[in-house]
Amino acid sequence: MKHIGIVAPLIPEARCFTNSPVRKQAVSISDRLSLIVSGEGQVRASEATNTLLELGVDGLIVVGMAGALDPALSPGDLLIPEVIISESNQKYYCDKVWSSHIHEQIHNDSHNISIHPLYTSANVICKSEDKLKLHQQIQACAVDMESAAVMALAYQHKIPCMVIRTIIDPVNYAFPDYIFKLTDEFGEIPLTRLIPTVLLHPLELKKLYQLVIYYHQATLTLKKIANLMGKLTTTGH
Repeated sequence: MKHIGIVAPLIPEARCFTNSPVRKQAVSISDRLSLIVSGEGQVRASEATNTLLELGVDGLIVVGMAGALDPALSPGDLLIPEVIISESNQKYYCDKVWSSHIHEQIHNDSHNISIHPLYTSANVICKSEDKLKLHQQIQACAVDMESAAVMALAYQHKIPCMVIRTIIDPVNYAFPDYIFKLTDEFGEIPLTRLIPTVLLHPLELKKLYQLVIYYHQATLTLKKIANLMGKLTTTGH
């Protein structure tokens, strides 16, 4: 049986897998599953992955949400990419056995599932035109900010790794301007800051409402994936 380390960049993502996520500290969610909340970005993801490796994990999974680059993808759609593309155009191939196993377990569900490439960016891609341009340039279906860093360490340590993401923002959605200013590196927004900001920007209320709906759809998908995690510890290669 494998001891699998799960990297969830943000606290809201991690809550789909455990009731008590802790920033930058690995927590056990079962006998053979450990989860760590890395924080946003590749540097933090690398640090968190190294923490898991020091615990002796022999497999890695990145979980969380991603932004759509492909106009065909909608919030809640599931991504089980075959390949991760870094900003330097390095390609990392996800473990086929694990990816196939998850795909088989959930394919009868109502989810749209994409296996197309996922791109890891150093920056948040917000504008629709930038998303479409990136999609055309590299043929990736979605974008995140951590997966390539985790894959690189998995390659270095010669252990299996896969990425499971769900879409939160579709191509034609633009986040409220204030969201990224209020959100910390672990994806949390204090209500004491959010409420007065919303009141100051009433024209952005529709966008915020849309985001709440998209977030709900994405978390429902992640929670379904969480129920399948334990089976991977016994899936052979």
